[in-house]
Amino acid sequence: MVYLPSMQNRLHTPECKSTNTLADDLIRDRSFLIQKHGLYITTDFQTAGRGHGRNSWHSNRSCNLLMSLIINKPDIAPDLQFHLSRMVALALQQCVSIVLPKPHIVEIKWPNDLLVNHKKIAGILIENKIAGSRILQSIIGIGLNINEDQFPSSLTNATSFLMETGKAHAPDEIRWLLHECLQRSANDLITGFDKIHQLYDEHLYMKGVESRFTGQFGPISGTITGTTTEGLLVIKTSSEELKFGYKEVVYPGW
Repeated sequence: MVYLPSMQNRLHTPECKSTNTLADDLIRDRSFLIQKHGLYITTDFQTAGRGHGRNSWHSNRSCNLLMSLIINKPDIAPDLQFHLSRMVALALQQCVSIVLPKPHIVEIKWPNDLLVNHKKIAGILIENKIAGSRILQSIIGIGLNINEDQFPSSLTNATSFLMETGKAHAPDEIRWLLHECLQRSANDLITGFDKIHQLYDEHLYMKGVESRFTGQFGPISGTITGTTTEGLLVIKTSSEELKFGYKEVVYPGW
């Protein structure tokens, strides 16, 4: 079971290196009291926004939703921690679909991105603190492009609510909507991991589409069929079923 922090239990700072970095600092600071079910951290600007690995996260000041959740003691075994990523990705998918209804196509690009019509609108960075067979804390970082109107030339596959609709949106309203979607997604975990796994795979970007991917040892022609329980991407070729971890396969055009 995953208990989300209350929206009233929120720490906002005008500027920080990154909300995930700040969350980690607060966990380490024994003098700072983190409530039983965790803490929301939001900011207007990140001086060193982070993505997975060495990736960075671009956001102009006060344009977008930049936040991290500290979740205390989620009842998920470390080897099943990808279910947390599924939970957050599905909440984002639902939130963005409400703001951008059809004909916008909102999909989850494995393992941690959200796309609208093949362009990235949100990213997830989850960092778990594990001791033995327990996750002590999960830091769930979310970046959602809301009012960004231009991106660096290197980010050719990026978009925002503003760019998709031509109008500005209030980040605080989106934050409340996302919280509601996160709560629903967390409740789905209570019914069992199978449901959240199935829903995640249903919204996978390029699922069922014959494509040419790039693997560690060369090109791979195949079709995404889903993900394993642990979160590996499954691609079926003409001769076998292959499973890939993070950074082991690259999508065409990415």
